[in-house]
Amino acid sequence: MNQKPSSLHAESLRLAASAARIGFWSWSPQSGFQWDASLYALIGLDPGEHEAAPGTLLPFVHPDDRSILEEGGRAILAGEEVNPKDEFRLLAPDGTIRWFEVHRTRTPGSQQIVGLMQDITERKEALAALTASEARLELAASAARIGIWDWDLASGRIIYCPRARAICGFPPDSPLTISDVRHVTHPDDLPLTTAQAARALDPYMRDTSHYNYRVVRPDGSVRHVVAHGVAVFQPVAGVVKAVRYAGTLQDVTERWELEQAKEESQARLQIAVDAGRMAIWEVDIATGAMRHSAELNRLLGFPEDSRPTLDEVRQRYYPGERERLGEAAREALSRGERFVEFEFRYVIPDQPLKWLLMRAEVTLDPQAMPTRAVGVIMDITERKRTEEHIQLLMREVNHRSKNLLAVVQSVASQTASRCEPSDFVQRFGERLQGLSASHDLLVRNTWRGVSLAELILSQLSHFSDLIGQRIALDGPELHLKASAAQSLGMALHELATNAGKYGSLSGGKGRLDISWRLEERDGAPILALLWRESGGPPVGKPERRGFGTLLVTDITRAALEAQITLELPPDGLSWRLAAPIAHVLQG
Repeated sequence: MNQKPSSLHAESLRLAASAARIGFWSWSPQSGFQWDASLYALIGLDPGEHEAAPGTLLPFVHPDDRSILEEGGRAILAGEEVNPKDEFRLLAPDGTIRWFEVHRTRTPGSQQIVGLMQDITERKEALAALTASEARLELAASAARIGIWDWDLASGRIIYCPRARAICGFPPDSPLTISDVRHVTHPDDLPLTTAQAARALDPYMRDTSHYNYRVVRPDGSVRHVVAHGVAVFQPVAGVVKAVRYAGTLQDVTERWELEQAKEESQARLQIAVDAGRMAIWEVDIATGAMRHSAELNRLLGFPEDSRPTLDEVRQRYYPGERERLGEAAREALSRGERFVEFEFRYVIPDQPLKWLLMRAEVTLDPQAMPTRAVGVIMDITERKRTEEHIQLLMREVNHRSKNLLAVVQSVASQTASRCEPSDFVQRFGERLQGLSASHDLLVRNTWRGVSLAELILSQLSHFSDLIGQRIALDGPELHLKASAAQSLGMALHELATNAGKYGSLSGGKGRLDISWRLEERDGAPILALLWRESGGPPVGKPERRGFGTLLVTDITRAALEAQITLELPPDGLSWRLAAPIAHVLQG
C-alpha cells in the first residue's frame, strides 16, 4: 500500500534529523513546550514518561551549564528576547558527557518560538583535538624558537606568527605580502629564495627543500635563517595550481656563527699543522687499528696512497727505540699521566736517520686501562742536528778558550821577560790587539777557518790607505785552519808593528810586498809565504833578540811546524815561512 505524500515528507524529515543527530522543539503561549519524537530520541528520553519542558532536561544537564537552559526558559516564558544559540552538556546515565547546540528563533508575527537541538559532541571533540594539537605545535615552535608562516596565493596575503615577525623585524600588526618578505631578504640571497619558491609552487616539481638565507632587518642587523615550506595544490578552473604555501622560519644566526668559528678554528689548526709539518694519527689500542692524515705517509716514508698498519710503522723504529718508548709509556700511565711526549729515531730505507717527536693523549676506560691514543708526529731531525752542532761548538769554544788563554799567558810571560817594565803595558796591549783581530775573523767565520788574504789585511788594518799603493798582496785564495790563523796572525801583527815603527812603513817612501804560493819541498806540499820590505830606513842589527823576534821565528816555527827565515839586509827586512799545508790549510 502506497504512503501519502505528507507521510513520505514526514518520514524523510525524521530520517534526515536522525542522520544529522538533530531534534526539534517549539513553544507558544497556547500549547506550551512541545518536543518532536526526534528530540526525544536524540536525548534518549521516553515520550510516555517525560513531558516536554526545560525542567525535564535540567537533571541531566551538566551543573556548570544549567544556568544556560534556565535563563533561556525564563526569557521564553517572559516573552523577552532570547539568545539564538547556546551550547551545553548532558550527562548520560553511564557517565558519558555529550555536547549539544540549541538554536532558537521567534516566528514572525507571533509569540511562538521554534528551535532545534543538535548533538555536536564529535565536532567539539575534533575542535578540542585541533586546539590541543595547535597548542602542542605552538609549544614546540616556541621551545625550538621557530616561527610559522602561511601564504594565501589567491589573496597574496602572508600570515606571520609573532616569532616569525620578530625574526624578520616586521611590525607586530601590519599586513604582509610577498613583496615585504622579499624586501627583507638579503639582495645576494634573493635569487636563491625566488628560484626555490618557484620550484616549490610548480605542480610538477613540488620541491620541499629548505632555504638557507639572510634577513636584513630594518635596523640593519643581519640574521641567518632557515625556512621550510610545503605547498597545497588544488584544481583551479580545471588546472592544478598551488593555492597555499605554509611552513616554518628559524633564526640560526648563533649556530651559523659557531659553525663559522669552528671552521675558522679548524682552518687555523690545519694551517698550523701544515706549517709545522705535523702528521695526525689515532690508534685503537685494543685492535691496533690506526687512522692517520696523509702527512704521516710522507713523514714516515710510505707511499702517498698506502695505509700502513701500526706494526708496519713500528718496524722502522731504530733498534731499541720501540722497547724504550714502550717502557716510557708504561711509566707515564702508572703515574696517572694521560699526555705523553717522546723523541725517538726512525729508519726510512735509503734516507738519513730521522729524529721524530711524538705527542699523544691516551683515553682510559673506567678501569684506568688505555683504550685509545690520539696525537701528532713531527720531524725534529734538523733541530736535533742543530742541538748537536751547538754542543759541538760549545765544546770547541771551551777548548779554544783554554788554548787562547794559554797563548795570552805565554805572550804576557815572554813580553814581560824581554822588555822594560815601563814598556810592558804598551807592548802587551799591541800583541793582544793582533791576537784579537785574528780571533774576530774566526768568530765571524764560526771558527771554520779564515782566508789568508783576510788575515793579512786584518793585521794591516791601520795601513789600509796604503793597500794597493805601497803595500802589495799577491797569492791564490787559500783558507787557513783556525789554529793556524791564531799563530800566523800574531806573527803578521808583530811584523806589521815593526814595519810601522822601524821598517818600510815608518816613512813616506818604503814598500811592503807580501806574496804566497803553494809549492813542493822534499816531495811534500807546503805553503810558502814571503814578507819583503824595501825602501825604508837602513836596517841595523838589533842589539838583543827580543820577544818580537822570538815570536816571528821560534814560536811560529813550533806552532806551525814550519821553516822560518828572518833576514835583515840594509834595504829592508825579509821574512819567509814554509809550512806543511796539512798543518795550516783546511782540507
